[in-house]
Amino acid sequence: MSTQVARGGNVALGECGSKSDDFFVEVDFDFGGETGFEPDASAFLLGSGRRIRSEEDFFFYNQRTSGSSGFIRLLDVTAVGDKRQRFAIDLGRIPKSVECIAFCLTLHEAEERKQNFGMAQKIAFILTEADTGNEILRFEAKDNLSSETALLIGELYIREGKWKFRAVGQGYAGGLDSLARGFGVGLGDQSVAHYEDSEDPMDMQVPKTLVDLAARSFMKEPVDDEKTSLSKRKRRSTSDVMADRAEDIRVKMKPILIEINSALCHEANESATRLILDRILQEVLGYSISEINPEQNIQGRKADYVLSPAGVDTIVIEAKRVGLALREKQIYQATSYAAHSGITWALLTNVAVWRLYKITASEKIEANLVFTIDLQKGLSDDAAYYFALISRAGIQRKTQLERLWLTRKALSAESLVSAVLNDEVLVRIRNVIARENGIQLDLADVRAAVEQDILKLG
Repeated sequence: MSTQVARGGNVALGECGSKSDDFFVEVDFDFGGETGFEPDASAFLLGSGRRIRSEEDFFFYNQRTSGSSGFIRLLDVTAVGDKRQRFAIDLGRIPKSVECIAFCLTLHEAEERKQNFGMAQKIAFILTEADTGNEILRFEAKDNLSSETALLIGELYIREGKWKFRAVGQGYAGGLDSLARGFGVGLGDQSVAHYEDSEDPMDMQVPKTLVDLAARSFMKEPVDDEKTSLSKRKRRSTSDVMADRAEDIRVKMKPILIEINSALCHEANESATRLILDRILQEVLGYSISEINPEQNIQGRKADYVLSPAGVDTIVIEAKRVGLALREKQIYQATSYAAHSGITWALLTNVAVWRLYKITASEKIEANLVFTIDLQKGLSDDAAYYFALISRAGIQRKTQLERLWLTRKALSAESLVSAVLNDEVLVRIRNVIARENGIQLDLADVRAAVEQDILKLG
């Protein structure tokens, strides 16, 4: 019996009763008999950081197979009006550097024809065993679609040596460019409008599908030896690197901010919230699927996510539904998990608000707030920098984040009070008073006055 997967859900292929490596992936769609719709299915092989490794890693009507190896093939390129497109995949032969296969659907000339996926009556992802013909899982992706013209339907991804399926169903309104960027396609400042206006013969045909747009991004530019010569380059400081990372995050967050605001307005459920969070972790912060570990348990304590860049458990995440007010007590579960697993950083987030805590465990376990990001107010310079600190690149550098934490700790009220009441400081205060007022006070009297009249500790 076929396993029905809900949007946002994931399932191991083995749990569906399959022991095969050979499958058919079918993208099934129905526009209610209306003519003039031309959906194009495509598949992307994604490596570390959810990035395409080369132009050979996407498959569509003009690139239907993976060269001589043939581990993935687009079998049916449908004509107008047909309702299904199909890939054949041999998961046992997928290169080890591939962590995920993303399956997408786009509409040819959607803007010109004023079409979108909200007009579809059915869009489904179906996985069938090639040798038996048995359907093992199905995902109906039609829900929550309206004006979108590009759709990331679902993903096959590998974790701990086992292939799993994630039901995504994420649509993009006019989002070919955004979807391509999410797969690491370097479009620069170019857009579809740019191609339409170009006088370059190579650019005269406007790209109509995601894969057309992606293909153009791999056209190489001449290398400037003067710029790339090692002898000409200066060693970049950590601050420069983090500043560039923050700017990159600012660009990548723009389309996601719109998605977060929409989720807030529609009071999106926990499943939809997790999809946005996954997208931020992967597309913005740069973590690969294998480095994002959901539903982790240790000594009876559960973590919603554990981020493990390069295989090292580094950040625990407590995730709440978008719009749900965050409270200090909600970080307890992640704090407890972190302390018992040796992790020192914990995030509490509902995707609109992010709070990072430093976990300390001496006499007792404590969660100390390091920073807060509130995306409901937009993405400020500080917020982009904070995101850079917890990105994969930032968290592996460690120094900048540790410095921020030490600065917060040093300037805390407790730290400042302790510094002011230090005997050395009080002696200096007494000496200044003696010089200005001509009287030598007892140190205990100075301390009492500072505590009661200045610090209001009494």
